[in-house]
Amino acid sequence: MKRIFRLHGDFPKDQLLLRSLKGQELISGLFEFTLEILSESPALNIQELLGQAMTVEVEQPDAPRLINGIVTQMRRTGRDSLPPKYYVYEATMRPWLWFATQTSDYRIFQDKSVVQILREVLEEYGFVLQLRLVESYRTWTYCVQYDETDFDFVSRLMEHEGIYYWFEHDREKHTLVLADELGAHRAVPGQSQLPYYSRRQFVNPLQEYIETWQPRVSLTPTAYATTDYDLNKPKARLDVRQTATETAGHGLPLEKFEPIGGYTEPEAGAHYARVRMQALELGRQTVRATGHARALSAGHIFTLKNHPDNRQNRDYLITRCDHDFIEAPYHSASTTDPAQAGSEPRLLTTFEAIADDVQYRHPATTPRPQTCGPQTARVVGPAGESIWTDQYGRIKVQFHWDRYGQKNEHSSCWIRVSSPWAGGGFGGLQIPRVNEEVIVDFVGGQPDRPLVIGRVYNAENMPPVNLPDEATKSGFHTRTKDGDPDNANAVMFDDTQGSEMLKMVAQKQMQTRVKNNANHRVGGLSTTNIMGAHSWNYGGLFNKSVAQTATYQYESGHRFSVAANSSDTVAQRQKRAFTGPNDVSVGGTETLTVAAEPALHAFNQGIQSTLNAHRTDSITGAVLRRYDAGEEVTVSGLFSKNVGSGDAIMKADSHKVDASGSYTLNSAATWEAYALSDIQMKSDSMTRVSTLMQSVNPSAQHEQNINVAIGVNGINSRASKSSSTSVAVKLAAGGMYDAMQLSTVSLVGAQVKLVGDSNSIDLVSIGIVGANMSLGKTDRKYLFRIEL
Repeated sequence: MKRIFRLHGDFPKDQLLLRSLKGQELISGLFEFTLEILSESPALNIQELLGQAMTVEVEQPDAPRLINGIVTQMRRTGRDSLPPKYYVYEATMRPWLWFATQTSDYRIFQDKSVVQILREVLEEYGFVLQLRLVESYRTWTYCVQYDETDFDFVSRLMEHEGIYYWFEHDREKHTLVLADELGAHRAVPGQSQLPYYSRRQFVNPLQEYIETWQPRVSLTPTAYATTDYDLNKPKARLDVRQTATETAGHGLPLEKFEPIGGYTEPEAGAHYARVRMQALELGRQTVRATGHARALSAGHIFTLKNHPDNRQNRDYLITRCDHDFIEAPYHSASTTDPAQAGSEPRLLTTFEAIADDVQYRHPATTPRPQTCGPQTARVVGPAGESIWTDQYGRIKVQFHWDRYGQKNEHSSCWIRVSSPWAGGGFGGLQIPRVNEEVIVDFVGGQPDRPLVIGRVYNAENMPPVNLPDEATKSGFHTRTKDGDPDNANAVMFDDTQGSEMLKMVAQKQMQTRVKNNANHRVGGLSTTNIMGAHSWNYGGLFNKSVAQTATYQYESGHRFSVAANSSDTVAQRQKRAFTGPNDVSVGGTETLTVAAEPALHAFNQGIQSTLNAHRTDSITGAVLRRYDAGEEVTVSGLFSKNVGSGDAIMKADSHKVDASGSYTLNSAATWEAYALSDIQMKSDSMTRVSTLMQSVNPSAQHEQNINVAIGVNGINSRASKSSSTSVAVKLAAGGMYDAMQLSTVSLVGAQVKLVGDSNSIDLVSIGIVGANMSLGKTDRKYLFRIEL
């Protein structure tokens, strides 16, 4: 008898016979077939068959159907009945993708599309993969395989993106086909059309046909909505919504909503919403059928014909097949199974299908991995960097479970760090440093969304105080970038009873800014030690109050600069002592006001004043100056003193005035000169000019030597011991002239006198006159007179 089934593999031909094949295949699922195998050997080495490829050849009129798979399980179930020629074995055959269910891993993929990730994971198995994809897929910044088998991981990603798969078989292998659109499906090889015959109709048992056809309609959701969040666009609305292609007759809005859609751009969100909606609509119209159709295979298209409801006669995509194939008996009495009691093989297939114009999307049935609480990780960065962050203060970490990370800036995505306060340009900021251990939790429990929520110490990173001995200390202790433990800023609190302390340390600069008032109150002693320069800048009034004595000590000079006015008020006496030179420079006006006691200035080593411009002293009271030694005044220009009222008195044992030029004395009233002894006036020439002049000379001696004398006097009075006059030419006019001398000697070349009244009393008078003319009243008295 010609057999329908043949078995091919790495074993001698006809050593193994296939008696039956039962199992299923489906889109986006692993096929699994159970093969009942006969062998004459009671000691078949089933271990050698395990893991080997095996192909079932199913005879068909045009070309055989081939089902290839990997033997994943093998067992001997017993011995055939009468006659006991064959031993019975059972093999389970699955696709090579089944291997992916036997592994689990933790892996991080960054900046890759789903297609790239699928290739990277699946090509590690070394089997055939074929991509029939037309969509473009976004790049995933961060994607984690977290405690998942490779199969669950790739299934989850494909369901999320709308990619699905099936297997196509040939004699040597089976191929995993990935698809995302209707055009990727091909017709059933060798049997693209199948007629429908009901069970009441007579049909040739070897003919391929469908005997049951059960269309099914179901209510499904009418809309799908989702949203997400992007930290780069925190105010952006990422809500998307997709409605069904057909609305249900009940009219109720049946919307499914997922809060975390897994996208940051609206276009990606729209794609995911469309994929989810297509998956939800998949169950709206389906068909379940049974037929004698050995060629039917999941992922392929066939055409139904001859159905009484002509609307059913169309093309369909097969989504699932359950096969029940039994070979004809190898001898008539070899089985007690009623199904095998006949002489013909059985080729029964139950399948599910959808219309070929409905886009297949596999439902998101693979569970997403969920983290079970927070975990710790180590902060990482590029070689040589102790701080690695971005504009958001995010960091990168190496998870303890990550076997593939290189402990560098590529070990994870940028992870946000929780802060006690995070506002728009304000809040708290402490960026974890490289090699610190941080606590990482995950938003929504999704490993793709890590978030640093804390930090912990470990044996390498110990606290900044010695615990438990210094358990009363707390605070903040930073570390200079690439510095050692001594390079740090710190704010430390010591809560030891009786020794409470707040300590602040600035490694270099310290800046304190108070935008309004600042109040500092110290209950005891306050000490400030500044090892370098100290500058104070006050934009307004500066008040300092010291209840007791204030002492300022400058070890290396002191400079005090006031840009505007400076006022010092001392309620009592102020004393300043300079042990060295003291320089005072005033760029503008200087005013010194002493309200009460006199201002006392004592200079032990003299005083020198230099004025580069004019000087004006305004004194409202008396000025008393006392010099225990001499005073010398040198004036390079004009020297002028004005006494507004009262007398100007100068007293000295001797008074001398030297003028290198002219010497002028002006008086608005009487000008008097007195001497207890002689007054001597010597000059090459002397001129007296006055409207009214009176000379009173009670001098011991009066001597005049004049070349030319011209005088006009109102009153002239003179009294002296002796008078000696020598005049070359004398012209005189006066109102009244009085003179008293013990002796008079006159030598006049020419004399003209016009006198109103002249009185002269001389004891001895000697006169030599070349020419003499006198007009007026003259009264002259003398004891002895000689006149020539």
